[in-house]
Amino acid sequence: MIRVFGMFLILMVALHAAVDATAIRSADTRAKRDIQNVQVYEAILYAFKVDPKSPTFLTKGDRIFDAPRDAISVSSYSLVEQEFIYSDYKSSAAKKYSAYADVAGSYGAFSAAASMEVSHSSDSSLRTVRMDAVTKAVEHQVSSMHGFRSFPEEYLTENFRRAVDELTVEQIEERIGVFYARRMNLGAEVRKSYIMQASSDDTDSSVTAELKGEYGGRMLGASATAGVGISARESNENLDMRVEWSARGGDASIWLASSLEGDNVDSVVQEWRDSVNQNNLEPLDYELENLWELVKEVNPAKGAEFQAYLEAKWAEETNAFNPDHFYAPIEWCEHAGSFLYIYAGPSYDNLEDAKEACLDNPQCNGITQEPQNNNIYTLRVGPEIQAWSARGETSWTLCSAEVKWCKHNNSYLKSYSNEGTHFSSLTKAQRSCAKNSRCNGITREPHNNNRYTERVGPQLRRSSDGETSYTLC
Repeated sequence: MIRVFGMFLILMVALHAAVDATAIRSADTRAKRDIQNVQVYEAILYAFKVDPKSPTFLTKGDRIFDAPRDAISVSSYSLVEQEFIYSDYKSSAAKKYSAYADVAGSYGAFSAAASMEVSHSSDSSLRTVRMDAVTKAVEHQVSSMHGFRSFPEEYLTENFRRAVDELTVEQIEERIGVFYARRMNLGAEVRKSYIMQASSDDTDSSVTAELKGEYGGRMLGASATAGVGISARESNENLDMRVEWSARGGDASIWLASSLEGDNVDSVVQEWRDSVNQNNLEPLDYELENLWELVKEVNPAKGAEFQAYLEAKWAEETNAFNPDHFYAPIEWCEHAGSFLYIYAGPSYDNLEDAKEACLDNPQCNGITQEPQNNNIYTLRVGPEIQAWSARGETSWTLCSAEVKWCKHNNSYLKSYSNEGTHFSSLTKAQRSCAKNSRCNGITREPHNNNRYTERVGPQLRRSSDGETSYTLC
């Protein structure tokens, strides 16, 4: 049975029959079937590499098995299915894919391929969500069986055994692969992926509604490549979104040359499905095992080294993108009849320009409008609001951030994350820290005029100077 996850729509099911079924066929038909299946069953004899450019995140590596035909099961299908896969910071695309492929403990392998990052230039501290709209045409399912499934190490090629002894672990990864398959589907797949910066209001249903509203019920858009690239989200122009399109198997040019508007998408899917044949099949939907287990069977020390190398590499790739908060819109609170002490910079003729300048000025903690000076807007240090203006002044300060910070008395965090920059307002320090990938908290320094400083940490340490620290809860 083909394993699928998420929501799927079966568009067509025409045939489901085992190759070795006992249904009556002519000798010529059986012979033709066997010839066609030579390439089909051999797909499971290879190792697989992680490939960020592949819609299935994997590509075929080197052949590692010599197994007889009777050790491999091949079932034939003819179906098309569509699924929508939602991922967020709690359950990333890499985690979902690895769990589906039965290698949940190795999800770091797919962190770069199934990336949750919008772009290298986007704010890396903001959490993201991802939606994959996947259309598959499945032709065959190939599985190892009998002794090949239970004792795969007995079917290893001599070339693989030699490679294990003579190649470095880096070369094994590059030339051979990192996984092998116990089961896979063969066919074709088209994937359109939407990776977007997230607010705390985003859910599976809200993101689905947003994308269907912009790209249609199947999230494909007016064409295969519609929207591909980086743009602003439809629901919030302050948030970035990256759209990708990829295809593997069948004749992908059918998608590229066709309009996907209205009912035309059904005919495009049918034409593409009909283009899938024995010469353009690709592996899909794997049940995987870590290749290091087979390496250990040949050379235990090399296998352990290979495992340690891959786990360290995958851990680093997993931590390369580790956002810690949702997008929080900047909100200003108005305080009538108030002012803040001490000028922090120049004055402005309008409030919006003053707000923008204040956000860029580490010493600015608010704005005061001066009716006695042609209603100019002045940047102020403050940070305390003086709510007794006799001149009818009005002030604005940043409202509290949406994210929650925990206060830790008599503590500090080691190392400045933004050397030379400090703030007289906790709110300003918090907002700056949220944009700084090296900042893991804030420490207030009573011995330096109670200034707030961004710190690397992340461990809290006991302070003998009465310092106070703040970290994300």
